[in-house]
Amino acid sequence: MFMAIARYVPALAAFGMLTSGSFAANAQGVTTAAPVKSVTVNYADLNLNTSAGVDALYARLRTASRSVCDVGQRRSLIDVMVSRSCFREVLAAAVGNANVPTLTARHRTASAREG
Repeated sequence: MFMAIARYVPALAAFGMLTSGSFAANAQGVTTAAPVKSVTVNYADLNLNTSAGVDALYARLRTASRSVCDVGQRRSLIDVMVSRSCFREVLAAAVGNANVPTLTARHRTASAREG
């Protein structure tokens, strides 16, 4: 089993998640297309019926989301804020797409701690 995590791409005032490998942003009638960064997360080796398996998958999803959203890169404050927002949205989407109740509960607990 695996999951593909695609980046939420900022387009002036909105994020859009597309899994087709590209995105289009329309700003004042001009269309721009660029590749969307994605990461595949393999979890076939995990037993999602155990808390250890869920914790391991959650850690992998967090790492993949950080990579896709370029979290931790040095840059302007606005770019850092966009990356962190991207990270939260991509991670939440990946957890939701997994459709594993214990993983969703794990995410809710971690999100509540992070504020």
